[in-house]
Amino acid sequence: MWKNIDPQYRTEASKLFQLVHGFSTSSAAAKTSFYLVYLHPITLFLATINTPSDAIKAPIQPLDTAKILREIDLRLRSRCLGLLEIDRRGPRVQFIHKTAREFIGHPSIWGSILAQTANTGFNVNLSLLSSYILQLKSWKKGVPAGAQAPHSQLKVLWSLVHGAMHFARLTERSTRESQTTLLDQLDRALKFHIDVIFPSVYDFSRIVLMEEGLDIQPFTPFSEMVPYKESHWSDLIPYYAFRRCPFHTCFLSFAIQHGLLLYVQSKLAGTHHQELPSKAGRPFLDYPLYVDDDRPGRDFTSTDMVETLLNHGANPNEIFNGRTPWQNVLTYLLQYGSAFGRRSGRKEIEKWGRMLELLILHNANPNACCGEGYTMHNGVRTARRCYSALRVVRRVFGVRGSKGSSNDHDNSSYDSGEDFQNFKIEDRKRIQFDILARLNRLLRELGGDEQEWYNSVLAYPSPNS
Repeated sequence: MWKNIDPQYRTEASKLFQLVHGFSTSSAAAKTSFYLVYLHPITLFLATINTPSDAIKAPIQPLDTAKILREIDLRLRSRCLGLLEIDRRGPRVQFIHKTAREFIGHPSIWGSILAQTANTGFNVNLSLLSSYILQLKSWKKGVPAGAQAPHSQLKVLWSLVHGAMHFARLTERSTRESQTTLLDQLDRALKFHIDVIFPSVYDFSRIVLMEEGLDIQPFTPFSEMVPYKESHWSDLIPYYAFRRCPFHTCFLSFAIQHGLLLYVQSKLAGTHHQELPSKAGRPFLDYPLYVDDDRPGRDFTSTDMVETLLNHGANPNEIFNGRTPWQNVLTYLLQYGSAFGRRSGRKEIEKWGRMLELLILHNANPNACCGEGYTMHNGVRTARRCYSALRVVRRVFGVRGSKGSSNDHDNSSYDSGEDFQNFKIEDRKRIQFDILARLNRLLRELGGDEQEWYNSVLAYPSPNS
């Protein structure tokens, strides 16, 4: 293969193939959740020729994108043997056909490709992260400040943010290092763009609603919820547009939500007494605990993140919007945890068991409760059925046929997945029993009681309270 490529281009050709392959095989969840669908030629070009240092030092100013598109087209033609092409409908970079992808993926060919960049420090994820940071610095809106920007331009901006956070997370995993300086540059660039483009948060919220095709007003105008200069740009991302109370997001909470553990640890290590900074709105601990299936962050829950926040002073009982992080995680597990019995692997079961244990050990209220089957009456949201923490634990980790268990799901079948095939039903039951016994002991030692209420006995505050 390499004899057909000029020796001076072989390293760059290797990078191009690795970048295209690495992008296409990265987490499918990230691609489906928010616009990260294909590899743009500009992303590939900047990832090939720039280093993280270039991304850090680059000024916030537009790039000559037309020139870049011409250059990357020429480079693909001269360095990649016609195996990669730019699909003009995207535009996107892709293998010319399936056979080309299979050829590059052959072990002997792929090994020779990797050998070209061995010992050079080249890292696919870090290079793509740097590319996204450069694109965010060079992003340019094509309409006057404050006007109703075309939805496609805003989606480009948010897709770049999402891409950067995705590859920041992958970079942390592959390098075991925090990319603090690069991510701080992302935050700086977005602050600049948002301050210049949108003179008020309310103007932005109207544009977000237009993007979604909705001719309605927000539940609460952003301008009434928080002064613009005190808000953070991540508060303005479209998938937050319809919440009924302000989260007062900051970049640290944004990083927590996206699973950037090393970044969070590096930031907290430099704080006063290594404690979490003060923050209004949604508690830091709530982000990695309460999982919303429609928003980024749903796949990034981790015991390490939860333990880090707890060790730096996070409070499981901090009230926000009428509930605490501890109640929110109980609610989530009440709704989805019963599936543990038939389609969760060992890691998933042990992860949630460990999270609950950490929260209890850090003084989570043993008699907190959560509910299901909510109804609204006179502005008050009421639960049809409510459960104490101990009752939730038994419902989630109890096994069918065990004393005190209310898990009625069939354990005889389960979906395929990460560690299901070698995870026997007997092992699953044993692990659930062990977790249940441990959590039961901890909660009862703290005075927890197993209770269940019916018929709207226990009322919850409404979302607007």
